[in-house]
Amino acid sequence: MLSNYNRFKCLLVAVILFSGLAIIPYSFATNCQFDKGFKPEITNLSFGTLYVPRDKPIGTTIYEYRADELDNKGNIFYCDKIINTSWGYTAYKSADYNKDAIYESGIPGVGIRINTWGPGYGLDWLPRITHNPVSCDHSNRWYCGNTWGYLTIQLIKIAPTTGSGFVKSDQLIQARVNDRIVHTYRLGNTRIITKSCSLKDTNITVPMGNIKKSDFSGVNSTAGGKDFEVILDCDDNVQIQLMLDGKKAKNSLNHVWALDQNYNRTTASGIGMQILYNNQPVIIHSQINIGNSYSGGKYSIPLRARYFQTDRNITPGQANATATMTLTYQ
Repeated sequence: MLSNYNRFKCLLVAVILFSGLAIIPYSFATNCQFDKGFKPEITNLSFGTLYVPRDKPIGTTIYEYRADELDNKGNIFYCDKIINTSWGYTAYKSADYNKDAIYESGIPGVGIRINTWGPGYGLDWLPRITHNPVSCDHSNRWYCGNTWGYLTIQLIKIAPTTGSGFVKSDQLIQARVNDRIVHTYRLGNTRIITKSCSLKDTNITVPMGNIKKSDFSGVNSTAGGKDFEVILDCDDNVQIQLMLDGKKAKNSLNHVWALDQNYNRTTASGIGMQILYNNQPVIIHSQINIGNSYSGGKYSIPLRARYFQTDRNITPGQANATATMTLTYQ
């Protein structure tokens, strides 16, 4: 009889242990419990292909996404005591930028900033923990998606130049209550392309040849036209803009360049230099919309240089002029 009683007692203990295991997935603390039917979810984010203009300043937001998948959820867990909730547990490394909480994306010059807008979390380095989270009912016992709130996820330019390629695919951030996972965001399938063009030649010399004084017919007349081109090698779908700078000639409008002065005083006088695009004089320090590179590759900007008479009297001499070119891309 004693032996049978012991076997029965052991069997009863086994049943009690088994029953305890059955309720563990629904309860994570002595006085807290997930809402029935709740399951942690994973949101996979993809920002697609993003183009970054090379001339954008450091700190520019390349892309921003509002993540409110968790924020919109109803009751998630019940707890009759104060607990901790948190955002954190990212797989991305900290970036060295302006002491801000920005993480490396895997693309040079591009960082990831994760803004948590729920009350009490702040914007410091992850994890961000609140010890008095916002409840979602008058009893102060139920907690919902608003307990964490929404996120804004930003891709930020953090260096003078940016690279191209796919952002590292990994765990972006995770919402937790105590040590239990509530929601996970992952980032993947996001490509960065830095829009840019490179100059085939950064120093372009245009030989104007010899021009006679008699080739001019008076003030505002022109002589000695010469065609030249600026050749670029561009990525696809780059919007190109051109600006030419230099010293304005005396007694002229802003579309005539002054001649370079020589120390031996052999510079010609009474004339200046014009540069034309699409047969129209280029205004000094004025931006011109050139066009789109579309499929990329070689892109040519055709220009024309000519002399322009600015005064009634012309004296012979060297007639060189210098223009500085600035290209911008969007």
